[in-house]
Amino acid sequence: MRTILFLFIATIINSNQTKSQGWECQDCPKRDLAFFDLNVWQREPPPPGSGLDQADWLEMFMVADGILDGLFNDDASKDCINFYDGQMLLLNEWGKDNYTHGSTNLSLPPPAGMSEDLEYFVSGQIDKRKSDGVYFIQAFVKASGTMDIVVEATAPYDFSISGAQNGKNIAQQLMPLMQHIRNFEKKKRNDDAEVVIDPNGKGADVELKPEKEKLKGGESTKVEVKLIDCDGVPIKDMSVTLFGEGGSFDPEKVTSDKDGKAESEFTSNCDPGKYKMWLEFQARFPYSFKKYGFGDKELVEIEIEAADKFEIIYNHKMTHSYMGGFLLESNGTGTIPCTINWEADPPTVKGDGTVNATWTGNADECKFQGNSTYKVNYKGKVVYSKDGAATLELKKVNDSDQGGQFNIICPGHSQNIPANLPFPALEEDRVLKFNFKDGETTNLDVPGEGVTHYSYTLKMKCK
Repeated sequence: MRTILFLFIATIINSNQTKSQGWECQDCPKRDLAFFDLNVWQREPPPPGSGLDQADWLEMFMVADGILDGLFNDDASKDCINFYDGQMLLLNEWGKDNYTHGSTNLSLPPPAGMSEDLEYFVSGQIDKRKSDGVYFIQAFVKASGTMDIVVEATAPYDFSISGAQNGKNIAQQLMPLMQHIRNFEKKKRNDDAEVVIDPNGKGADVELKPEKEKLKGGESTKVEVKLIDCDGVPIKDMSVTLFGEGGSFDPEKVTSDKDGKAESEFTSNCDPGKYKMWLEFQARFPYSFKKYGFGDKELVEIEIEAADKFEIIYNHKMTHSYMGGFLLESNGTGTIPCTINWEADPPTVKGDGTVNATWTGNADECKFQGNSTYKVNYKGKVVYSKDGAATLELKKVNDSDQGGQFNIICPGHSQNIPANLPFPALEEDRVLKFNFKDGETTNLDVPGEGVTHYSYTLKMKCK
């Protein structure tokens, strides 16, 4: 009996598939269905006087073949199903020690989740009711991973016909099988937000769509997420994680609504170029507890153009010594808004900002303290290297007179100093060079002439 079954299965697998008959396997995938035997209550030959003829008993082991025959030949949805011999799948997966043969050696389904090669399977049992001694057949289709019942059928065993015919008759209750499977899958999806039928199917639409596909550095755009399952139904309440090179999403995680849609905002950084953005989500198929990742890293390409406005986060330190005895130190911080004219050749840069400085010094027993505010004005250009990398070169044009409060504090007295009292140059006319990259800090250590020393920390920030 087992040899006949294997030959029958081989014929099924190699048969030509015809077009779908409307069971949603043009856009959604076909499903794999493994056939197993029915668990016959009477495993050993019946003893004389038991009321069960041995020939009839042997026929019970042919019911599974009859179910297979009926589903393969008579089910209108058969072209949407890939049929397999369950024992052959387990043999390939687990090895020959799990192979059984003979007229009464049964190939039964494995425990839940034991086989990754199975999606759905057919099996059942033939049992004897204790109440009235009637033999009955129960056949079912189950999801292999969760062991949920997709569809089931029961009928008394009819001793007036063959076991195979009993199987064909009960198979009618399982038809159309693909429709039962689809109904089961839709219900699972409706009841559980983690379940999808197949977002990779032909009818699926997983989309990440920015309002703008070309941005200036630091610019933002709304981005829409759309998740449609293979049967055209929105995937709702799905948690989605968004990824973007060349910038960031806010929020990074969104949840799809009843229409399978969600929104986020993408903000580019200052680094020009072409970048990818994509989405990922974790979901389960209806027949399994295992989660799979869905998404496409090549989903969307976005182009970032260099920003025409940015800010320099500015930190300046100067030290100056007078005749080796009096040490003066100034620390200045500020934000300098800058604008780039990309139409110029080379592109030009200008910026104006305010610097707040603190002053400290010492001379013998006295101390010097002060605070001042002054404005600085820079002009410069964008310089490109041979490899296309851009750097900024800025030169101070002028700075305003400083205004503030300065005091000399000695043990016995203190004295205010007029704000217009000459001090060492706040910044010498030097060129500041740093990378044109958002968030990158550049440190410049510039020894001055003689007794003055300058150091700068510069950080670019897109506006």
